[in-house]
Amino acid sequence: MSSKKIKKSKRKESNYIKYLVKFHENDNRGVLAHLRRGLQYNPGDCMEMYPYVIPWIQNTQGKWNHDIHFMIASLFAFYPHIDGKGNFGDAFRAIQSEEPNNSSIESRFIGLIRSHKDDIFTHLRQAISLLKSRNVKFDWHQLYYDLKYWNTSKYPPYKRWANSFWKYRKSEEATQDN
Repeated sequence: MSSKKIKKSKRKESNYIKYLVKFHENDNRGVLAHLRRGLQYNPGDCMEMYPYVIPWIQNTQGKWNHDIHFMIASLFAFYPHIDGKGNFGDAFRAIQSEEPNNSSIESRFIGLIRSHKDDIFTHLRQAISLLKSRNVKFDWHQLYYDLKYWNTSKYPPYKRWANSFWKYRKSEEATQDN
């Protein structure tokens, strides 16, 4: 797959993501294995993750905020990369532009943005598995903040993802008109 330019995220960097990145940069395979084990459980149910996640959620309120930390840690350990840019819409658009006749890409993306916060971990696991298989990177900091505000903002992250994903059609249609 050719490398696609994806615009840089405007979000600030998360100290939690920086913490996870250090495990990858230091090639700490043991910790990453403990964190990956969380993929087999509901967020917060994998005790092997506790020593690495609990210190980050001690002053955090609410189950959703706790779940995000467990989700992000296990997903990052599954596909650790540090140079990704853009949101999930940008990442799925990169795949779609390489495989324009593959309707399953759009179907998977719709399933992801339609996800209720109670189901999103399953959809994210599948989405990240797809992105990893195509070597498409995204901004982990952006994903962290997007999940924090999944169902709370006036302009939810899934709408930004949708705008990023479907904007490719506008540019393709303009090219076809010429």
